[in-house]
Amino acid sequence: VKDLHSFVSKQIHVTEVISSRLVELPRFKDGLSTQGVIYALEQHASVFRPFMCSSVKKLTSATLEDIFEVQLSEKGSTRRQEETRALGFWRDYLLETEGLSLQDISMFATGLNTLPPAGIQPQPNTCANTIKIPMSKTYEQFQKDMDFGIQNSPELCESVHLYSH
Repeated sequence: VKDLHSFVSKQIHVTEVISSRLVELPRFKDGLSTQGVIYALEQHASVFRPFMCSSVKKLTSATLEDIFEVQLSEKGSTRRQEETRALGFWRDYLLETEGLSLQDISMFATGLNTLPPAGIQPQPNTCANTIKIPMSKTYEQFQKDMDFGIQNSPELCESVHLYSH
């Protein structure tokens, strides 16, 4: 009987919330029609769908890699060679992510654990929305440094090498 009472109480509350919002719907629609927005939405629904409707896409290493623009030092420099090695480690790290999820890495790098339906356009400014990847000599050290940094980083404001574009 207690469970039934709780269930009925929740259903009544949900019905009240929905009913109160239904009254506001015509006003919202009227507001959208003043500048022709409602007409554009109705005529071109498929164009607006990515911006208006949420759909959680599975985060992949390729998706996560694509949100960053790599900025390397001058070609031929020793620094460029080190950065290229670190970039390879970064790409391998994204593919392997054993102890961490891609969502953990995304949260660390962008402040988002899922990407918005329309992607990151324009780019958010999460303390410059950049990350600095370690310039380790071996992949094992790189992986250890990345795992430690991501797992122990309450702050997202870090100095950077990879820039979100």
